[in-house]
Amino acid sequence: MEKPKSGISRESLEAEKAQKEEFFKKKIEQLKAGMKLKPAIVEKHGNHYGFGVMECPICDDGKLKYRYFGQHNGHIQLQCSTEDCINFRE
Repeated sequence: MEKPKSGISRESLEAEKAQKEEFFKKKIEQLKAGMKLKPAIVEKHGNHYGFGVMECPICDDGKLKYRYFGQHNGHIQLQCSTEDCINFRE
């Protein structure tokens, strides 16, 4: 087994890389699912500030809080009550 000068094995580094890649893949999928909610939120609140809570469609377990800044810049914020689910600010 070849070790870099730091003494950390290549297998250890590859396992850490794979773990990080899986983490970011999951977060990107959560983000895509969250952005699919934006049209319904925009339709509900129009050009006004809005906020609310709904069942989380991403994890099906928690409550998803959202804020919509329609009058300012049209951005949304999403945060699920489940620890490992979405927490996003556009």
